Amino acid sequence: MYCLQLRKTTYQFVRRVPVDLLQHYHKTLIRHSLNTKDFREAKRLRNAYMVRYDVEFEQLRPMSLEFEQSCLKSSDINKLFLSNPKTPISPPSVGRPLGLTIKALSDFYLTKLSLSGKKKTIQDFSSTIDVALEYFANDTLANNISRDSARDFMMFVSKLPVRFALVKETRHRPLRDVIKIADKMGLKRSSVPTVNKRIDVIRAVFAYGLEEQKVGNNPFVNMSMKDPKKAKGKRNPMSSNDIGKLFAGLREGSEDYWTVMIALYQGARQNEILQLRKSDILFERGSWLLSFHDRYENNSMKTESSVRTVPIHKELIERGLIKWITDIRPESRLFPSAVLGIYGNYSQAYSKHINSEFGRFGVTNHFHSLRHSFRDACREAEISQDIADYLGGWSGAASVGRSYGALEFSLKHLSKALNRIKYPI
Repeated sequence: MYCLQLRKTTYQFVRRVPVDLLQHYHKTLIRHSLNTKDFREAKRLRNAYMVRYDVEFEQLRPMSLEFEQSCLKSSDINKLFLSNPKTPISPPSVGRPLGLTIKALSDFYLTKLSLSGKKKTIQDFSSTIDVALEYFANDTLANNISRDSARDFMMFVSKLPVRFALVKETRHRPLRDVIKIADKMGLKRSSVPTVNKRIDVIRAVFAYGLEEQKVGNNPFVNMSMKDPKKAKGKRNPMSSNDIGKLFAGLREGSEDYWTVMIALYQGARQNEILQLRKSDILFERGSWLLSFHDRYENNSMKTESSVRTVPIHKELIERGLIKWITDIRPESRLFPSAVLGIYGNYSQAYSKHINSEFGRFGVTNHFHSLRHSFRDACREAEISQDIADYLGGWSGAASVGRSYGALEFSLKHLSKALNRIKYPI
């Protein structure tokens, strides 16, 4: 298994340092624990590390030519290590040059992202990085990109049409031609949030390079386009009229019915709900609880704050949630009709289905609007921000203890707050 070793029961990444770079690493082998016992996962992580070190070796090699030691034969270097292995070969006093191309910097960042990022995130980031590489050219030095160049790129991105990579007239075309086609055909351009997301990606690439001392500055810092739309108009909560249509249209006891009810009364995200299993519904200290986590292989959570165990709203219990799960096997998912998508989540295909159902009922908003309704309901119920953050898994929830079970009052307090949420239907 190339560059992969099994130590006890855990896989390791092991790669030999090239002879011409020994003076930079002060060791002959690079080792990283992959913290997994699964062979397929180990191979995925191994491949990511391979890319990372391929890029790193490529950037170090121009430096090695500056030293006389780089001309030593392999046997000479081995003798030097064997004669006094505890004495490191000191690197030169010359500062490390900051000469990465934007392509190398992007590869360096994507390697890091592949170690912990989700498939959908990696694909979204890669598509934006491809746009930047075409605009600036692969061999452009990252340090040569100025603030003005960054601003010009932002304006360039704002001219790209919506879904240009998929539309027949613009896919597989050079980006500058895409803009000309969009001008000629009057195609709808990227929204301000989309432009800002693309800038956020490139800013993150440079921020990581700056953190790792690969570049000297980040020309994209604090750069964004101002959205003329009011925040309230971007994502509206469900109106009471729409909520009424949902209650009337959904078949009681169906999977769609319970996904909507859990979203409305628990504030959970769609994918969090769809990956729930019967074992995630617990009864402790006289209360029914709902556990959102990523312990199972195909579970994924948006942020660290998303992992939480919360009381179940009394409305869900009264409507028969506990009775509904009675015949479900302990380790089975509650919503088996939602299948795993290519990006590793259950919401990809299901969101199209449920939003289509919403349209059939005459509902004007999408599924995610239920989460906004929950947040508004928290405000109406005068629930404190930290408790609301915890219940809905929003970032900023650190002020609420995650191990609330150690304090019975905390559980009672969460239940009392959650049960104040009501909807005018």
